[in-house]
Amino acid sequence: MVTREQIIAEIKRVAELLEKDTLRLKEFELNSTIPTTTLRYFLGSWENALKEAGLKSDDADETSRDKEDVDKRTLMEELLRLFETTGQEPTPALCRDKGRYEERLYKKFWKNLHEAFGEAKLVFPDRFRPIRRVEVVAPGEVEDGTVAGGSSEEAEEKNGTGRGETDRPPIRFIPQTIRPREEKQPQRPTGDPFEFRGLKFAPVDPKGVMLLFGMVALELGFIIESLYSDRPEAVGRRCLNVEDDLWEAVDIHFTFLSSELGETEGLNPHHCLIVCWRHDLEGCPFEVLELREVISRI
Repeated sequence: MVTREQIIAEIKRVAELLEKDTLRLKEFELNSTIPTTTLRYFLGSWENALKEAGLKSDDADETSRDKEDVDKRTLMEELLRLFETTGQEPTPALCRDKGRYEERLYKKFWKNLHEAFGEAKLVFPDRFRPIRRVEVVAPGEVEDGTVAGGSSEEAEEKNGTGRGETDRPPIRFIPQTIRPREEKQPQRPTGDPFEFRGLKFAPVDPKGVMLLFGMVALELGFIIESLYSDRPEAVGRRCLNVEDDLWEAVDIHFTFLSSELGETEGLNPHHCLIVCWRHDLEGCPFEVLELREVISRI
């Protein structure tokens, strides 16, 4: 775990190593193992880090980050530059590490970077269309129409511009099409903050309940033998007595709320266990395991 003082000392060390009274961020990255994200967490911008280390500021790219008078078009063009350079949709981290402008400048015009990037794709559609260049004239053609290594007729036949099976009319123009506006994907709901092993949020549906149960099944004395797409979703065994090693067969059906049980066709109330996140059904005809209570004990 590095400290603020260690980062400042590292900047001074790299400057002495390179025998310079100023540094560019790229020079620091090449000569230090401290990530730039850690540096910015403690010291803010690179320009401020140089001041803290007593060095001159000479990074034009970094100082341009703080310009507040950037217009929408310039910001969108910067997102496209990052997209073309990295091949991925720009993120706050990518803008901070490799971009000219930080996320806060984009929020003057859009809610977030994803919305800004979506508008950039609408304003500059040609930047997202793959271009395949088709060679119409055979290599080696000279001004008089002859072709090195063959006649002009052979070149026409090769490129589909002559008569025969490859005969086709010339392309007059490529029309501009009207593309549909991209609809925003609805944000998926998340459960309450959870932070249990590999899960960040609590389940919100039966699939989440099934995943969570699988994570703790052995600790609760269950062995899953088979999984199915219909009811019951799982068949296995559960331990009734640890000392006597006593087990029984059990069918398991997963639901988020016990009140969402719905149709019970295919479920035998005598040996079917309902595993749910929250038990809210009074008079349930099935045995119920409430995961919320079990996880709190774990």
